[in-house]
Amino acid sequence: MQQFQCLAFLHDDLKSIQKESNVRLVVNCIKILNQELVDIDMLTKMVHLGFDDETFQLRGVVWRLLLGYLPPKQSMWQQIILKNKENYNELIDENIKPAMCAKNDHPLSRSTDSSWNNYFKDQQMMSQIQKDVSRTRNTDGRITKILFLWCKLNKTTYIQGMNEVAALITRFFAFNHDKSPFKEFAESDAFFCFSIIMTSMKANFNSLQESIIFKEKVRKFTDLLKKVDPKLHDHLISIQVNFSIFCWKWFIAWLAQDFAIQDTLRIWDALICHQDKDEFIHYLCVSILLYLREPLMDGQFGDAMTLLQQLKVDVEKVIQQAYLLLKDQKPYLLFKDQKRK
Repeated sequence: MQQFQCLAFLHDDLKSIQKESNVRLVVNCIKILNQELVDIDMLTKMVHLGFDDETFQLRGVVWRLLLGYLPPKQSMWQQIILKNKENYNELIDENIKPAMCAKNDHPLSRSTDSSWNNYFKDQQMMSQIQKDVSRTRNTDGRITKILFLWCKLNKTTYIQGMNEVAALITRFFAFNHDKSPFKEFAESDAFFCFSIIMTSMKANFNSLQESIIFKEKVRKFTDLLKKVDPKLHDHLISIQVNFSIFCWKWFIAWLAQDFAIQDTLRIWDALICHQDKDEFIHYLCVSILLYLREPLMDGQFGDAMTLLQQLKVDVEKVIQQAYLLLKDQKPYLLFKDQKRK
């Protein structure tokens, strides 16, 4: 088995990269990643705008590091990944298995101690997850296992939208470079990275649209929009756009279901660079509205809702604008060619 310190597969990709800026990005990242102690701050600055179709192979090791799944100390990577695969297989064996019930345990028992009762509950949750996974853009069977195992270990009810997050993570890990030393650990790594992400995201799924938590998220979003573009904010209010309707979908899964897969991964590249992802998602969402400013200002309710439900934006520009807003909240530095109203 290859050593995890070996990142030769990244060097191989340099030959096929056309953009000079991408060559510099890969070369500089390789230098950082080949250090015995990876400089996480420097790596974050290097990749904060995300990866495109020439540099996406960096995503595997970078996400593992920025999520905290792998430590900065490179010599520990192999031990951690091997151990986690072993732990994952044990968790699967312990939690996904056929019913093994005692003779005095009746199949119709509703007791919380009943093996039959727990088995049927597991099957019900598994069935619900499978139905939702079959509707995602990535129907990999590993998604169902990852979701079921996470919900069971955390004693959490499965909620629609979790499937989109798990599908994104699983798809990303499943498409590792053929020469990558991480390839054979795609499923176990995906599970543990999904678990890390859900630590930050769990409250989103536990809050209803009418909950105080969600209302506070919408308030922060509308306050930010009003601060950076009061005219756009007031126009959307005047045509009776309910921010809660589209914010619910955007916030609950961090835009995981609103763009083509490559654009979604690019947005998540940026999100993963931030400790407070719930804060940065507000800036990304306001940046989306700024990008769509002209047609939104020209339209009425139906036009606005169509634009907000079928997003067509330049994701790279949206991310760049979000960073500008985060730094000083001065809008239109990237979209200044759009007509002001």
